[in-house]
Amino acid sequence: MIKKFIVYPLLVIALLFAITFGAGYTALYLEAKPKFYQLNDVSDVAPETPKQASQVYTQYRHLWLSEVFGFDQIPEDELARQANTYPGGMVIEGKNHEKKIALTFDDGPSQYSLAIVKQLEKYDIPATFFWTGSRVLQSPEIAKVIADKGYPIENHTWEHQRNGQRDAKEFWQNSVSVTNEAIKKVTGTTPSVFRPSYGDISDEQIEFLNEQGLTVVNWSIDSRDWNTRFIKQQDIVDIVNHHMHPGAIVLMHDDGGDRSNTVNALPAIIEHYHAHGYEFVTVEELLK
Repeated sequence: MIKKFIVYPLLVIALLFAITFGAGYTALYLEAKPKFYQLNDVSDVAPETPKQASQVYTQYRHLWLSEVFGFDQIPEDELARQANTYPGGMVIEGKNHEKKIALTFDDGPSQYSLAIVKQLEKYDIPATFFWTGSRVLQSPEIAKVIADKGYPIENHTWEHQRNGQRDAKEFWQNSVSVTNEAIKKVTGTTPSVFRPSYGDISDEQIEFLNEQGLTVVNWSIDSRDWNTRFIKQQDIVDIVNHHMHPGAIVLMHDDGGDRSNTVNALPAIIEHYHAHGYEFVTVEELLK
């Protein structure tokens, strides 16, 4: 009787969990089916990218495991919809589709930011940092050192919360504007670009921020380095390199956890893109 009503159900639950976990973990190493979105004509497509007129490869597809365990990046379908709805106001890739790539690093500043800059300096390439206002005030010395080296410091909200449901004006006043002020106070520069945490932003917020002179920038390649439980150094390299395309904006992180894998993945990524004739630029340069 005990086996029937207690042990057997527990065994079934354990089996279902094992199947779910195993299938999801396996999905991390399976090639995801590319998604394409109707954008501008492509005259120069990378060797690894299918040559389809008027289509550009965008973001690494959501993996099944991420869906199961609730990782909450905004789906790429929604990013593409907003980019098409607000051309030039909300951006996920370069508009000219040239052989250029912008590396971006979110959530700093931190000690990892300094390690990332060392890698960038070794290859003499630029990158763009999207930092939260609270972290800038917590680590002003690091922020100033990196800004003084000429790396653009852009706005990534005040505390890295989900903000898509907030009133646009209130969001501007209590998260975006105060972050601009913090960055200006520490680095002497004022952000012209904004990236929402998790990519989460409403249409109304995009419109309001555009009116304040900020361009909203998300990404076309998610390195998934934020998923430190499952994504390792070589996975980061494989994801970013496999999804190479002209005008790519790559999402990476310099805080919010152990970012050693991100730091160590950079040489293989940089060398791969250089070997294919790509130029590394800032987000601002990519949007010209």
